Amino acid sequence: MWKLTNRGANVLAQTLLWSGVSNLTGSFRLYKESVLEDGISSCVSKGYVFQMEMIVRATRKGYHIEEVSLYNF
Repeated sequence: MWKLTNRGANVLAQTLLWSGVSNLTGSFRLYKESVLEDGISSCVSKGYVFQMEMIVRATRKGYHIEEVSLYNF
């Protein structure tokens, strides 16, 4: 059930937000301190949606986003 919910949320988010990132709902993220400082002050979301808002804002501000599949580990 979790995988279905995750995929559905990703499809919806990709359709609406055009982030260019394949997985907006993954729970593990690394951010440089400068990206966090720049993004947190402008975020309005709370809880689960916060991670999607942060990645979309970072992408739109021109920060480089790198994705690593956790299935490789």
